[in-house]
Amino acid sequence: MNRVESISMNGIVFYIADDAYLALNRYLDTLKEYFVSQPDGVEVIGDIEARIAELFSEKRRSAQGVLSLADVAGGKKTRGTPEDIAAVHGVPGDE
Repeated sequence: MNRVESISMNGIVFYIADDAYLALNRYLDTLKEYFVSQPDGVEVIGDIEARIAELFSEKRRSAQGVLSLADVAGGKKTRGTPEDIAAVHGVPGDE
C-alpha cells in the first residue's frame, strides 16, 4: 500500500505518491534556496511552479491518477537545475 498526498500547485489540485511528494519538495526547496536572494527570485519561483503544474496537468489528462516519482523526475528534467533556469531567465548565479 502506498501513501498519497493531495497538493495544490498554481491553484490546481493533484494527487501525488508520497515518494514523489518528497522529491518534488526537495527540488522546490533547492530552487527557492537558489533564487530567494536574487532580484525577481520570488517571481521566478512562481513561474517555475506554474510551469510544473502545467506539465503535471498534461500528464494527468493523458493518464488519470496519481503523480509518480517518474512524473516528478520528468518535470525536473524539463525544467532543469537552478543554474539552467537562471541562464534562461537571465538571473545571475551565486558568485
